[in-house]
Amino acid sequence: MKKYTNGADADVPTGPEVGFGDVVTWTYDITNTGTVTLTDVTLVDDIEGGVTCPLDTLLPGQAMTCVLTGVATTLGQYANTAVVTGTPTLFPTERVTDTDPSHHISRPFSLGNRVWRDDGEGGGVANDGVQNGGESGIAGVSVNLLDGAGNPVLDANNQPLSLVTSADGCFVFDNLRSGNYILEVAAGNFAAGQPLANHISSTGNSVGGIAPSPNTDIDLDDNGNDGPVNGAIRTGVVTLSLNDEPLNEQLCGPGHGSALDRNSNLTVDFGFLAPVSVGDFVWFDNNRNGIQDTGEAGVPNIGVSIFTAAGQPAVDLAGNPVPPQTTDANGNYLFTNLPPGSYYVVFDRATLPPGYVITIPNAGTDRAVDSDPDPATGQTPPTPFLPGGTSDTTVDMGIFELQTVRIGDFVWRDDNLNGQQDPGEPGVGGITVRLYDATTNQELAVTQTGANGRYFFDDLDPGQYYVIFDLSTLPAGYSVTTQNATGVSDELDSDADPATGRTGNSRVLAAGEEDLSLDMGVYVLLSVGDLVWIDEGRGFPFAPGDTRFNNGLFDPPDPADNFAGESGFPGIPVRLYITRTQDITLTLAATTTTDANGHYRFDGLMPGNYVIQITVPPTYTSSNGGVYGEATGPFEPGADPNNNVDNDDNGTSQTNPQVIRTAPVNLAIGEEPAENGLYNPTVDLGVCRGCTGVTTDLDPSDEPDLSADRLFLPFVNR
Repeated sequence: MKKYTNGADADVPTGPEVGFGDVVTWTYDITNTGTVTLTDVTLVDDIEGGVTCPLDTLLPGQAMTCVLTGVATTLGQYANTAVVTGTPTLFPTERVTDTDPSHHISRPFSLGNRVWRDDGEGGGVANDGVQNGGESGIAGVSVNLLDGAGNPVLDANNQPLSLVTSADGCFVFDNLRSGNYILEVAAGNFAAGQPLANHISSTGNSVGGIAPSPNTDIDLDDNGNDGPVNGAIRTGVVTLSLNDEPLNEQLCGPGHGSALDRNSNLTVDFGFLAPVSVGDFVWFDNNRNGIQDTGEAGVPNIGVSIFTAAGQPAVDLAGNPVPPQTTDANGNYLFTNLPPGSYYVVFDRATLPPGYVITIPNAGTDRAVDSDPDPATGQTPPTPFLPGGTSDTTVDMGIFELQTVRIGDFVWRDDNLNGQQDPGEPGVGGITVRLYDATTNQELAVTQTGANGRYFFDDLDPGQYYVIFDLSTLPAGYSVTTQNATGVSDELDSDADPATGRTGNSRVLAAGEEDLSLDMGVYVLLSVGDLVWIDEGRGFPFAPGDTRFNNGLFDPPDPADNFAGESGFPGIPVRLYITRTQDITLTLAATTTTDANGHYRFDGLMPGNYVIQITVPPTYTSSNGGVYGEATGPFEPGADPNNNVDNDDNGTSQTNPQVIRTAPVNLAIGEEPAENGLYNPTVDLGVCRGCTGVTTDLDPSDEPDLSADRLFLPFVNR
């Protein structure tokens, strides 16, 4: 007799792999190898029991095949032995016997992975059905395991299999059989006081309410269908098959459990989010102090619209546009059922009572009782990011009746020098502003911009006015941007003469009117430098033991070691490129040459990303900081030029090793290491002979196309 397990002659362990719960087929080839007929032929498996065969009598030389099927219900190694017996017709009192063992190994399956808040926290995207940014897991959520028909899978005690997610939202059902399953987030999770109270299933990647099938094996996406089943959220059917599960999933919590990666599906995730709300109050600021004081009543019928921080009209959790509201009889408003995120509102100034204007913003230190909108536009700043289930009810507006005239209102930092107030450009405080009568040119009043850049002159007589911004009070290095930039509205442009600080005249104002368009934009330019040096220690050629040679650092004199110091490299061409890190495209901005000491400097730069390039004589390449004659070392690729570390090598040789470039260095106002945060003097490039550099670009040309060079860098920061 010869016995086979799933077609394999498995006399010794481990035998073929089978999935836990899969069908196992044993095949028995039995032959009468004798010369006497055998009767009463029986086959018994020591574990599986009796086996039915097609014959019970075998003539000499006759064979038959018997088949037994079973289910792999034992995890791990399994062995069973078949015993066949027969009675020779010439010797009816004797029995002949043969045995054959067989083996297989049964592999378990596991299924999981994570329940998370799809709320966009940490730079993610809210309700997109994808785990991204800093979106966190949800602990304490009960997850049920169902079979492919939606019935509970029972454990060894005949109880439904259910798990509770860990602190990071993870779960895994282990030691499962092959087959079809459905995962279910139980209905009880959505009750008051439970982890998913007031939450809904992510809808961002659903089509017609149906989430992607968990059988796609796509990791980090939401597989929970939008519509609840008896209050629970379920996936579609997921099938577990031997050696056919996804590999290299992002592990979570207990990982694969006892299953091998190829038998473990950890791609079944559930995304949930809770709505946020934004509100809530418009009031009569009778004393015009910008603070909600006791007894100051709410204002009804004020129009309010809501937008995302990116400037798009807000939509609700179902994706429907959020309509504008009007304040109720008590002056309250509230936008609800919003996806997590950051929002601003715009109060419709046209709906203010006749003669009323918006009070001063951001008075005091308590956001809950101040006024938020720009008096000139009615637009508030964006709220902080609102995680699911939270609200911001501090977005308020105060108004008062203007019986006289008001002039204002803004000095801002025009970072892109376009002469327009753009989102994110901050106000500039501490600027002295003088008010003049446009008819008599008499100075009437003086004030300073607040920390937010706002200024106001109140209680003025009807008439026409202008202001002069005192340019001597600008921060060091600042200048005035373009006056009355073409195509920019009067509300958003800069009105000040760059040479004198004087604006044009306001319009003629009657009692109860205001002109809050007398603004000034200012800018400051940045600088970058500073050294190209010969990184050859005691000199070339290399002397064994010279640890300063090609060490990637500018080494100063050391009299104690009789070391004169390394020298700057004069006369080296230096190019400055503007780069957009999204596509790493270079545009030539300026050129210079290192001075007698190897220094260079570029001034007059706007905030942004720049690349420094030098071209050195033949035989010189970029320092790499490694062993002499070897191409590797800690300074090839060059050190990050944004680390603000002075005298280290930031350059990397290109395909032409005499062309050396830095990675993009980001220049930002107030964040640089010198000259009041406006100058980065730490972008240095070391070169030497005999220090073979690692090339990092794919451009075979010696010099880039000046209009649109493609730069291939080892890394791009910030």
